[in-house]
Amino acid sequence: MPKAKQTEAQKLAELADAYVQEHKKVKMPKDAGGAVQNIRAFSKLPVGWIHAKKLTKPSARGQGGVMRHCFVNKKSGKTFWHKKDLYKHLGKAMPTGGGERKRLPNLEVMKKYKDCTLKYTGAVAACDYITRRCSGLNGK
Repeated sequence: MPKAKQTEAQKLAELADAYVQEHKKVKMPKDAGGAVQNIRAFSKLPVGWIHAKKLTKPSARGQGGVMRHCFVNKKSGKTFWHKKDLYKHLGKAMPTGGGERKRLPNLEVMKKYKDCTLKYTGAVAACDYITRRCSGLNGK
């Protein structure tokens, strides 16, 4: 029996499920120094590492008190502020090229409007700016 064609809403629902699975909340280790998981970060990290945000401390560079992006080991809590330092610590070469970024709306929006999707049709708008913006968002 042939498989039924997937609707745009079904594709969006699958993307949302994949997004949730990929960004499940992780219990932060005690040694993470108050870091919290950053589920909106999108770049790939080596196995065992997660994106996080951490409050900075006062230093010679400033007063501190700013939430800053960092990388935390799930088990040990070891923290790196820069991805290049993380890869240097692991003895690996940093990957080049970011790859394609998944563009997904906020999860609450996706749950509320799961049957409503926007599809790029290539139609030309009355305003050139809108046409360029839509084409750019579609990767053209």
